[in-house]
Amino acid sequence: MRCGVIVRKLGMSRVFNDVGEHIPVTVLRLEDVEVVSTRSLEKDGYLAVQLGFGTRKAKHTTKPMRGVFAKAGVEPKERLAEFVVSEDALLNVGDKISVNHFVVGQKVDVVGTSQGKGFAGSMKRPKLNPLRFDKKFLSIASRLLPALKSGDDTTLKIIAEIFEKEGFKIISANQLLKNLFVSEGILTKLKPNDDDLNDIKRGMEILDHISAIDVGQACIVGQGLCLGIETIQGSDELIKFASLKKDDYLNNKAGGKGVFLKSQKINQDTRIDVPTIGINTIQNIANAGFSGIALKANNVQIIDKEVCIELANQLGIFIVSVSNKQS
Repeated sequence: MRCGVIVRKLGMSRVFNDVGEHIPVTVLRLEDVEVVSTRSLEKDGYLAVQLGFGTRKAKHTTKPMRGVFAKAGVEPKERLAEFVVSEDALLNVGDKISVNHFVVGQKVDVVGTSQGKGFAGSMKRPKLNPLRFDKKFLSIASRLLPALKSGDDTTLKIIAEIFEKEGFKIISANQLLKNLFVSEGILTKLKPNDDDLNDIKRGMEILDHISAIDVGQACIVGQGLCLGIETIQGSDELIKFASLKKDDYLNNKAGGKGVFLKSQKINQDTRIDVPTIGINTIQNIANAGFSGIALKANNVQIIDKEVCIELANQLGIFIVSVSNKQS
């Protein structure tokens, strides 16, 4: 078993085969990859190679690590990774690894660290230029283009089917990140009052109706009035719109200030789209002057959940997760 390598992703591109079809490719760069240390059976109980990638200024490297790099005779590295290897694949400290470590056509496993939170947030629909359509896109255009004029769930289901026909297996985020989903209960110190609970009940009824026609996953209700529903623009735009108009409709100054509600759509394909809130949602709700957030239990995820709860406590809004019975 040979060691892997550490690379930097530069971006995406494409290459053309002999018949003019384009093949999407990911461009990676091997950058100053060297063996920093090794592990032995006698000393460590296993065989492994520790690789260093890139370079780091000495002043940004701790004193112990500077000693490790000096012992290996290499410059301080940006990142280290260890690979378990077989005895015949053990390398020497100081060895450099280039692209010749692999052969053309060789299949490899790839593990990466994603920036940001993937596709969390509203879905932006691209402006398509027919002059740039390739042969592959033309073969799916008759299904995909009409879907782009439908609701998000319909559009994403069509896209998922296209990927599945290409051999991809699509799994839901909750199969990997179950701790992100919110079970029934009050998450914050502040609890919804009676006015809020009435608005939550009304809001969940509204979500049931708009989800049936694939419109949105969220709404804002105050004093029994629907101040806005989520459409193609996403939750942030809903909050912004409702905050500008709420004072025109919430006439009872002692009544509810408004609740933001979020839930899955009816029969939503959660492999490709799961209702989500995060730090920005918490901040925007507080800035808008609403009372809090109500989520449908066990079908909405919170990114950076503990941070969001703490922020909600600091800003004085509630987060509650309600079941079908409660709503």
